[in-house]
Amino acid sequence: GRMRYNDQVLDRLERRGFNPAKISESVSMAILPEIGKTADQKLYIAARANWVAANLRKESGAAIAESEYEGAFNQYFPLINDSDEIIEFKRRLRKQAERDMRDAAMGTHVSSEEYETLAPPTIYQSKAELEKAYADGKLSIGDSYQYINESGQIVDGKVEP
Repeated sequence: GRMRYNDQVLDRLERRGFNPAKISESVSMAILPEIGKTADQKLYIAARANWVAANLRKESGAAIAESEYEGAFNQYFPLINDSDEIIEFKRRLRKQAERDMRDAAMGTHVSSEEYETLAPPTIYQSKAELEKAYADGKLSIGDSYQYINESGQIVDGKVEP
């Protein structure tokens, strides 16, 4: 739940145009004191740290080393000058980590279909089929999708909160 909540916060920031890979944002977050940081920067830093703590708690237990935080930040979150492709890849890694955590917590088996959602979007044959996939947990907030509408056209979308 913590991972999903914080990822939704990160998605909202991104939709508002916040980009932590921009040199100005990254440098500001790294060197400015709290009073000099924007609200979006503070929110991003808090959501990122909380997401990482939730993810590492299961792997590391009670004691999480600072190096583990640093490694997770680099693995899952945009770094200075990351390309759009790398930023999207890291976003999808976070989504997959969240799915894996959910499946572990619920004792469910991770199906290959879950991992296929990280590839290009699945094309659903109807909007009803798309809605069923979301209801069944095959799509999460932030996932891209496509479906064929009543006119036979492919409609692109992204699952929004």
